[in-house]
Amino acid sequence: MNTQLVAFLFFLLVISFEKNFASAASPSSYDVDKELILTEKEKIAFETFRAAIIPELKLEMMKNDLYLLRWIRAKRLDVKLAVRDMLEVVEFIRVNHIATIMDEDFGDMIDEVPYNQDIVDLKGRPVGYGSFDGAWNIRRIVLQGRRPQLNRYLYKMTFGLMFKLADINKKQPNITTFSVLVSFNGFNSAQHVCPLCVSTYVTLLQLYERFLPGFVEQVIVINAPTSIHVFLNVIRPVLSEHTNRALKIFGQNKNVWKPYLDARFDPNKLPEGFGGNILDSSAVVSASNDVVDKELILTEKEKIAFAKFRAAIMPNLTIDMMKHDIFLLRWIRAKNLNVERAKRDMLEMVKFVREKNITNIMNEDFSDINDDFPYHMDIVDLKGRPVGYGSTEGAWNIRRTILQGKQAQLTRYVYRMVFGIMFKLLEINKTQPNITKFSVIVSFDGFNLVQHGCPLCLSTYITLLNLYENYLPGCSEEILVINAPTSINLLINMLRPFFSEYTNRALKIFGPNKNAWKPYLDARFDPDKLPELFGGNILDR
Repeated sequence: MNTQLVAFLFFLLVISFEKNFASAASPSSYDVDKELILTEKEKIAFETFRAAIIPELKLEMMKNDLYLLRWIRAKRLDVKLAVRDMLEVVEFIRVNHIATIMDEDFGDMIDEVPYNQDIVDLKGRPVGYGSFDGAWNIRRIVLQGRRPQLNRYLYKMTFGLMFKLADINKKQPNITTFSVLVSFNGFNSAQHVCPLCVSTYVTLLQLYERFLPGFVEQVIVINAPTSIHVFLNVIRPVLSEHTNRALKIFGQNKNVWKPYLDARFDPNKLPEGFGGNILDSSAVVSASNDVVDKELILTEKEKIAFAKFRAAIMPNLTIDMMKHDIFLLRWIRAKNLNVERAKRDMLEMVKFVREKNITNIMNEDFSDINDDFPYHMDIVDLKGRPVGYGSTEGAWNIRRTILQGKQAQLTRYVYRMVFGIMFKLLEINKTQPNITKFSVIVSFDGFNLVQHGCPLCLSTYITLLNLYENYLPGCSEEILVINAPTSINLLINMLRPFFSEYTNRALKIFGPNKNAWKPYLDARFDPDKLPELFGGNILDR
């Protein structure tokens, strides 16, 4: 079986089981009084188990009678099994310092794997909620060698909600379960279901399975794509009755799932992505946000990393644009606040700029290339951001240019395209400090594989990609691709897992249907400044 499919199945099982196990011992319709009604056999097993295990327990939440009762029921009243497994939990908690995990700093994970536990439902039960939208890039985190930090963050997620429940239970003894909301908005298999991600979901599964039997009231899945919906329903027969009762799956129709959530949660406490009225926190520090003030909102960990990076790198910078705080802030964020890596990569860029004489590139003569590869940077969008735009229509014959031995000139022209739009942005920013990004429009009208997709052409596209990804992180507001044939659409979507989060957020792809892309462009650009080929009113050059 394909490894990605295996990972996908694992993921679905985890999403279901983690929530399932949480409700395995208590149907969501039970109240505490009903749950405390024990059979004679249950009483004997519970009392024997409680007497044997209480002296070993350190965490207060584990001494709660309801916790112990759910535990012995989950072990089918097998006292020896219950004691043995509970002692394993006690050892896990001791070795991993779970008692103090809520005091640790997880600033490097919170922004990338957002999960919140700051609200309660209408009955006062604590709620944990998270979304895949623009986040949870498990594959990238694992490839960066940060799996240990991620696993510890998962411990905090799991026990954090239980600690919150325990605190509430002290004042409101009838509150004995929590709920979980998961939004699959933005879900994609490459980012969220890669084979490398499987261990993360297995860890979550094991945490809920081993430590918190019967504590989830409901697991509500919203915005589930068809694939998730189908697979979750396919595996329902292997889930317990309690799990099936707890698990509620909704598709992407907000009109269906929002009323269900409104009946259980206060909309004024939930973000917009969950049907609430609070502006999504992801919009506060967003690479596509126009307002610089919002982008300058830093977490404490970001402040420390930015200050260290700025002090270390500033003496080495020669181009004004590289000294800009916004540029440096985006850079350190793109390097996941790793100061040493950020400095190393920035020094490589400084060397590149020096050796390629980038500071003077706008003064060079590219007339032998410009006619064959028209690319313009002479307009701004409706918000004043500079715009670069070009089309493959009747031009961009990369194969011919390379065969003519002009690849070196073409590569340098590509440098000019990339840094030229950045230089233009810098000039605008001097008088309009709120303008900190540029946009790019590419039309694939006239595209053909022989002229534009030959193997000889690949190095040009790779050079372009590397320049944007390596040197200008977070500086593109939007990269709009119009008139994309099916082959291009498929290719770009296949490559998305290899792009940075910034690039994926900026990239918008439209097919040849002008009625689809023209309104989108009209809302962002003045038609009187764009050529006809781009839906504007200017005669094509």
